[in-house]
Amino acid sequence: TTNPDPSFIGTAIRNLFFYRNRLGFLAQESVILSKAGDYFNFFATTAQVVTDDDPIDITATSTKPVTLNYVQNTNTGLVLFGQNEQFLLSNDATDVLSPKTANLNSLSKYEADPKVSSIPLGTSLAFISKTDLYTRMIQLARIRSDMPPIPATVTTTVSELIPSTITSMISSPALSIISMGEKGSKTLYQFRFFDSDEERLQSTWYKWELTGNLLDQFFDVSTYYAVVSNGTKALVASFDLTQASEQG
Repeated sequence: TTNPDPSFIGTAIRNLFFYRNRLGFLAQESVILSKAGDYFNFFATTAQVVTDDDPIDITATSTKPVTLNYVQNTNTGLVLFGQNEQFLLSNDATDVLSPKTANLNSLSKYEADPKVSSIPLGTSLAFISKTDLYTRMIQLARIRSDMPPIPATVTTTVSELIPSTITSMISSPALSIISMGEKGSKTLYQFRFFDSDEERLQSTWYKWELTGNLLDQFFDVSTYYAVVSNGTKALVASFDLTQASEQG
């Protein structure tokens, strides 16, 4: 009674992550963080007083039912993405994240695809929202706890380019590039941009055809890697994105 189970007990866990030296879980509308530095302990030290390293268990509340799907860490706090709303877990009053200082407030109200996780873009975040036919990408910049973020729909100029079948999205903030694709398809949709002083000076969308069907994709420094299937073989194709390839 005085030291109850964490709220993910008996509920499907939708995501796991680390944040501020704590192991975190998302379960339905709740975000649960372990004791600081004690990743598998989700019980308070004592029922008589709340200590700074005690577990954190907060429920996101809204006018609509909330299901939290994934998170992204920012310098302001932890952004939690629900299917119809985004929330910010922060501790405004102090640098210490504890049950007494943690706040969970609504950040924005956009539809976010529950299966394709958001991505970091350096100082901002991006996520996708799907209609029956197409996919659109939304970027949130200047994420702060005291004012709404600045949103931008990145796919406005190519509203019918990206199909709604996208299942994989990655980014390289250093290269200023986003890559999206459907696992089992040869087609990639990539977005490159150049920002200066929080202003976008140049950007472009284009399509790539891989040598096989996409299985996975990732960036490593300045190289893009695609794991593809070609018949009965699985291959890793690499592309240096900092210069033109003379080898073909």
